[in-house]
Amino acid sequence: MAQSTHPSFREQAKAALAEIEFQGEGIDLWAHEPWCQLILANDWVAPKWSDPAWSAQKKYEWYSVCHAAFENYCEPPEIADVGPTLVRWGNQSASGVVDDILNLSTRWAMCLFEPSAANKVVLDGERLSGRKYQVRHLARADHLLVVAEDAHGPGYALVHCMKDTLGMSVNLDSGLSQATETGQVLFEDVQILKVLGHLPDEDTLQTLHLQTVATFLGRSGALARQLALAEIEINRLELDDLSTRHAELSVELLALQATEGRACAMEAGSEANSIPWSLLQAKGTTLELKIGELLVDTFGYYALPYPDEMTLHNEGAIGSGASLKATKQMLLATEQVNYAHLAGDLYDIAALDLGFAK
Repeated sequence: MAQSTHPSFREQAKAALAEIEFQGEGIDLWAHEPWCQLILANDWVAPKWSDPAWSAQKKYEWYSVCHAAFENYCEPPEIADVGPTLVRWGNQSASGVVDDILNLSTRWAMCLFEPSAANKVVLDGERLSGRKYQVRHLARADHLLVVAEDAHGPGYALVHCMKDTLGMSVNLDSGLSQATETGQVLFEDVQILKVLGHLPDEDTLQTLHLQTVATFLGRSGALARQLALAEIEINRLELDDLSTRHAELSVELLALQATEGRACAMEAGSEANSIPWSLLQAKGTTLELKIGELLVDTFGYYALPYPDEMTLHNEGAIGSGASLKATKQMLLATEQVNYAHLAGDLYDIAALDLGFAK
């Protein structure tokens, strides 16, 4: 039988992304016009939730390629959080919001987690009061989707307000990595725009918590990129004592990739999928921290996340260019782990999902 000459989806995506000349990292990719044009033209904006034609395997290939192509690849809150929340629990008013998100015409942040029961956000009529914290990518957002307890009924309302509304105070946090990725929002009798949906009970709220902190298949692509970086330096500096650790982590990465592949295969087949996202999330975050520690040990003294440019202006960079990012990668991974644990201990959640705990 003759083999097909058509490239696979992975090959198509990899070739397309190779044409994107982007020198930044993280969420800045979504302000890069060639990237936006590419994903709009190919209907690649929101593969997690916008198109049922995206199988688990196709999603796995897409995210693997994205993580390998772009440093610290991530989706903005409107794609990662707000869109799927409104598709799942939104009302009629949410449909136009979802269309704008899919057209990349609006920037959102998701206000979900609360510092304590005493500071919970409550919707009373059309007014919001309370506090939200750990709001990701708050600085770039114009619109907020706020999960608020309904003062006049059961459950929680999904309410829309603008970030600059009267009565709202926004405080940005630098975080461990010194990047302004999160913030806190204080609502003092804030006028909302619309109620876009409703969560009926506490169990649904917990489902939203878990959905929001989840990462999808393909995280192994980012870990493979970091391990390759460590391998280059280990070989260049002949750090034999770190070669064993690198080999061990390479085996763990293969195990994670095998687990991801099995999850894809089980969804495609008739076998019930017994590999929950929480297990992949727990294994991925643990491995990411281990690789971060290896990177720091590999570069040693030169693993400076934010070197002082004033003292280096006439000396040049310390170590290789890659070494300057080693500690930053570990700090970013730590922030991601801390954020994920807002929904609860990942291994405890995985144990529940697998039926090993009650």
